[in-house]
Amino acid sequence: MGYLECWAGRNLSIYAAERSHDEGVISLIASRCTEPESGGRVIDAILTNTLLPDVSAALLGRMLEGLPVSRVHVGADGAGFAYAFD
Repeated sequence: MGYLECWAGRNLSIYAAERSHDEGVISLIASRCTEPESGGRVIDAILTNTLLPDVSAALLGRMLEGLPVSRVHVGADGAGFAYAFD
């Protein structure tokens, strides 16, 4: 299991939602890791400071509106991430 899958499982498990991502997400994260000596820390920072807040805010918004969440998908959209919730 890769780092992204572990992160998603750990942070999204309370929603019991299916989680998926495009291969473009991996490429986007890798493109942001330009210094080999800080690779793992940069990956963690991207997930913790970008993906998690974005997904959490969207999930909380859906909860407030009473909308169920059965699936969370993360994709790459140019230089950023794109999220889809079903």
